[in-house]
Amino acid sequence: MTIGVTEQLPPITVDRWVNSPPLTPDHLHGRVVLIDIWEYTCVTDGRLVDRWVGEGAYEQVESEIRRLLGIRTPGIELPPVSGETTEFAATGEPSYLGITPETYLGTDRGVPGSYAAAGDWRSEGDHVELASGGGELGLPFDAGEVNLVVDPGPAGPASVQVLLDGNPIGPERGADVGPDGVAPIDRARMIRLVAGASRGDRLLTIVADQPGLRAYVFTFGP
Repeated sequence: MTIGVTEQLPPITVDRWVNSPPLTPDHLHGRVVLIDIWEYTCVTDGRLVDRWVGEGAYEQVESEIRRLLGIRTPGIELPPVSGETTEFAATGEPSYLGITPETYLGTDRGVPGSYAAAGDWRSEGDHVELASGGGELGLPFDAGEVNLVVDPGPAGPASVQVLLDGNPIGPERGADVGPDGVAPIDRARMIRLVAGASRGDRLLTIVADQPGLRAYVFTFGP
């Protein structure tokens, strides 16, 4: 993760934008920009202010962002410090020790055996896509939280049924799952599937029925 100022930001070249119109250095000029490079294999040529690798240091990150915003816009009124940052500063950050690591889908980074697919799923470089009919993705995990980066595909808004240990998910459902155990997907984004789950060997199953739906990566939290 790199925090920088956009005065020397080079052109941003990406294959596809998923949550905004394409951005350019001209659009971002004069703003404080937080650049999170998912691959963590390279960084942009801006004026670097600080750098953090991996999880943690949330209080420092938020403090630095606030400082830069104050420099760029003197007198700006910022919202209160986030509750999570305040809690972490008082109690310490949660440990990720023993938690299932990120599980990538697709052929580029997917690890054979890390998940099971039932139905007509087509594997691409960075995702799997439901080609026809209905399908399921089964994921063994040990974590308190599970999230999924997903895209409903060209057919428009979709939904997935969420099962935990073979049953419709109940009180351990994440914020994006309704009481009926269904998670709506209205755009390409991360959906929160499981929260507050008891640790141990658990099984998450995602049931989809809209061809074109794409799943990219599962992420986990304590």
